[in-house]
Amino acid sequence: MSTAKMEIVIFAGYVGEFIGTILPSIYYKMPFGESLTLTLIMCCKGVIELSIYMIITRQTYTLLIIIMIIITGLALIFIRHLYDTSTRRTISNSDQNFGLRILVCIHSEENVSSLTNLLVLSNPTKESPIFVSVVQLMEITGQAASILVKHDRQNNSLISNLYCSGHIGNAFDHYESYSEGSVMIQNFKAIAQCASMHDDICTLAVDQKTSIIIAPCSIGALVDRSQIGGNPSVLNDNSSYRIAMLFLGGRADDREALVYSIRMAGHPNVSLTVCGVTTYKTNSYQGNLDKEVLNEFWASIAGKRKIYYKKETVRQGVDTRHVIHKMADNFDLVIVGKYHEPDSPVTLGLKEGSESPSFGGAAAA
Repeated sequence: MSTAKMEIVIFAGYVGEFIGTILPSIYYKMPFGESLTLTLIMCCKGVIELSIYMIITRQTYTLLIIIMIIITGLALIFIRHLYDTSTRRTISNSDQNFGLRILVCIHSEENVSSLTNLLVLSNPTKESPIFVSVVQLMEITGQAASILVKHDRQNNSLISNLYCSGHIGNAFDHYESYSEGSVMIQNFKAIAQCASMHDDICTLAVDQKTSIIIAPCSIGALVDRSQIGGNPSVLNDNSSYRIAMLFLGGRADDREALVYSIRMAGHPNVSLTVCGVTTYKTNSYQGNLDKEVLNEFWASIAGKRKIYYKKETVRQGVDTRHVIHKMADNFDLVIVGKYHEPDSPVTLGLKEGSESPSFGGAAAA
């Protein structure tokens, strides 16, 4: 076979592999960027292909190796451009037309009330629905293998009913029915050792393309103060709910929390107060980003009712603590980003005497 014919055969093989990968990916509704990335990866050859090439002539083998190096090199360049590992799925970049995806973790029935309240406050609508993955966490001891079971209401299998039925699943199913299509809920149960339970949570979050994880742990903490001596807040059609967003800045977490708070402010029974805590001098890159975000927020709420903004200027973390204490009893829900710059004057010394090295995410009164 001539070199030209061999090149045509090799090219046809790559084209067939490209089409055979990208078409099924698009058919199963993978994002085009991810589909193209997967296709380019599948077009790259490896050690197994090299061993197969050993049975052909030296001239053909040399030609295949050269083409493989060129294709793999080009594919690597495109993959690095298409697939940015530094990006993450966030509330800010989630498509409102496809809804917000939330994963909530539950240890016991006591968590149900506060989490359903939070879902109601997230302002689900038919135009911008919420897709919720509810994971009931159950700890096992010993060397037993972990189990992650999805409750399938349509198939109603024995294993599904055995692990996922119960008061918690029924409560969320009832809330889904009450929401009239604005909330879609899937129930799961994760049975695992405490040390490896986070693996199931993170795997499920990736599979469900979750934008936010809410859990009574260190991922995104929801602290229900009614369980530790506070007054319970029950949200119904006639009640009003006061939300505060504490914007300390420094990282993207507070900007994410602000976006989530603005979504909540769309609920007719919710009033939102954003408290921007700043220091006298802010010259860092993150500080400038925070100023831009707050300025955009201030411009966006002009003329809107039930959304307020106030600015607090502090010198150090002790002053920030006084601001937080003043807010404590005036709101039903306080939202704050999880991580902050440790050397920022706004948070410097704030962790001293705190039970957690990070704020968490949300605290319900």
